[in-house]
This record gives sequence, C-alpha cells and structure tokens, in this order.
Amino acid sequence: MSTDTSSAPGLRAMGIGCAVLVALPVLVVLGFLVVLEVESSTPEDYPTVAPEETARQMFAVSQDAYAVLGFAPEVPPGNFTTGSDVSENGFDDLDYCYPDGLESINDQPEPNAYSFGHSWAISGVDAGEARAGMRRLRAHLEKQGWSVEDPGTGSGELGLSATKGHGDSTTTASFWWQPRQGGRFDGGVGSGCAYAPDDIDAESVDTIAFDVPPLRPTPR
Repeated sequence: MSTDTSSAPGLRAMGIGCAVLVALPVLVVLGFLVVLEVESSTPEDYPTVAPEETARQMFAVSQDAYAVLGFAPEVPPGNFTTGSDVSENGFDDLDYCYPDGLESINDQPEPNAYSFGHSWAISGVDAGEARAGMRRLRAHLEKQGWSVEDPGTGSGELGLSATKGHGDSTTTASFWWQPRQGGRFDGGVGSGCAYAPDDIDAESVDTIAFDVPPLRPTPR
C-alpha cells in the first residue's frame, strides 16, 4: 500500500498562509494600540502659560487693534445694551483643547490644557468709519506678521480675519461690521492651546474673575 505525500507541502503552505492571514489583522490592531498608547502618554506641543497671562496677552491684541481702528468711545468692562446702543468688553469662558492625531478618536480633552479669548463690541460706527478702520488695521496686522484674510460677509457687511502662529498654538482674530444697531462693530481674539502651570487647575479657572481694563482709543 502506498501513501500519496505529494500534497503535503501544499497543505503546509496553505496552513502557513492561513495563519498569516489570521495573525496580520491582530498585529495591525496591536500596532495601532501601541501607537495610540504612546501618543496618549506624550504631552502635546503646547506652551505652559498661566491663564491670567493669556488674558493679558489677548487683551493687549484687542487694545492694539482698537487703537488702530481709531474709534472714539472708551469701552468699559462688561456687557451693556440699551435699545440700539451696545457696549461689550470681556473675556470668554475657558475652552477645552483636544489632541490631534490618533488620540483624537478618544474624543477626550487634553488634561489641564485650555484656550480662550477676549471679545468686544460697540454700536454707532458708520460704514465709512468702519471701512477706513479696517484698511488701517489690515496694514497694521500684516506689518506685525499676521496672515490676514477677508471672510465671506453678508450684503453691506465688512469683515476681516487674521491668524498668527502655527498649529494648535495659533492666535486668531476677527473683526466684523454690520449696519444694524446704527453700525455695530465686533472684535475678538482667541488664544491657541496652552497648558496651565502644575499649581493651577485649568478646569477651575473662572475668567469672570479676571480684571478687564477698558478699551481705550489710544493706549495709556
């Protein structure tokens, strides 16, 4: 009696091939999990800045822009609206920062990282005043190294947006004029992401407690 062994190498090759096909997805998943763990344990490339210092920096940008725009009224801290008269000047609430890359699939904020900004608004700015102010501001920001763009605006509106920096640490600024409320002009600046120092819990920071100076036509 004879035994046909001619198919044995083929069967072994088939077995190896099946094992590879089974193992490959497992290896891919394991590799993905390893990379995810490494990225999750590596801090983001954010600077470490106390929220109060970020507030000072953001307000300085707003004050500089307001002086260049050349509007006359001083804008006190707080939000006041009486009829068509608007006056707003304050810090926004702290916002979470979310990591980039594979970590983003976790949809979890980066611990003790934050971003926020400063916003303001006034009414009574006519179109000619707003247009001239925007031209001065564009030239001023570009001279300071900002990248300036014209965002899409509605009919009869004026807008300007600007960015400075790179990646998640980019500072953004926007300025908008609308004909409503006798000519409403809004300005705002937002910080990039930063880590709060170890002795500060970013989640417990209340921007309402920050001292907000008045916006003045020219810095004093």
